[in-house]
Amino acid sequence: MFILIRIDEIYGLLRSNFAGYFMRMRRKNNLEQRLSACSECLICRLFAVDNGIKVTGLSDTGTPDKLFETFYRSLNIAGGGFAAGQDFPVWVEIGCGKGGFVNQAALLYPDVQFIAVEKNENVAITALERTCAEKIPNIRYIIGLAEYLEKIIPPACISRIFLNFSCPFPKKRHEKHRLTSGAFLEMYKRILTDDGEISFKTDNTAFFEYSVNSFIENNFLLKNISHDLHNSNITGIAGNIITEYENLFLKKGVKINYLEAIKK
Repeated sequence: MFILIRIDEIYGLLRSNFAGYFMRMRRKNNLEQRLSACSECLICRLFAVDNGIKVTGLSDTGTPDKLFETFYRSLNIAGGGFAAGQDFPVWVEIGCGKGGFVNQAALLYPDVQFIAVEKNENVAITALERTCAEKIPNIRYIIGLAEYLEKIIPPACISRIFLNFSCPFPKKRHEKHRLTSGAFLEMYKRILTDDGEISFKTDNTAFFEYSVNSFIENNFLLKNISHDLHNSNITGIAGNIITEYENLFLKKGVKINYLEAIKK
């Protein structure tokens, strides 16, 4: 007896349940040299250590005030300067992958300062090198885990956060790793401005429903909710920029779930 299983179905199953393992790729050749060559676009790297976190790439990291001051100094658009969130809105993409979204967004919104966050440096280097090669001035990168962001990002200075196709971590015991879990949403509140928003996209319907409930439970106001973004009337940045994953899903006829959550 033979059972025929499509390769793409196997890959989809593995991706949904073992996404973390897929990210453990072989370290790229000359990674440190390549990261160094892109240092002008790299704010810092965050590493978990036994007694907390280690930050590399920022000077004056002895106290939170010094760290925040250095963070602000690192945000310069073509030498124009950035001070306390007043000159430019700051938008953050958490889980930028190879940079398809953030590099497109920065070109469409040149008056916005983008911060792209990616935990895997083997993936982040592709995004960094693209930004440097194309000389896109309004993107800076943080390599590290999202749960440590408020250690270096000051309170109330981010006006928009993008969560594009985050890992759904479907198993209940991994819920704390979901980027829309309660702990993450509370952290986002602290770094968002009073009118700050979160844009959330996913192909995973179960993860989307979980996230809708999580946003509501954590007192976010929801708008522009869609289970089929590209056949909806939602316009603007949500519909104009298609990520790498999104392209693959759309070609297979997969519908994209989308919402925007406003800090109350």
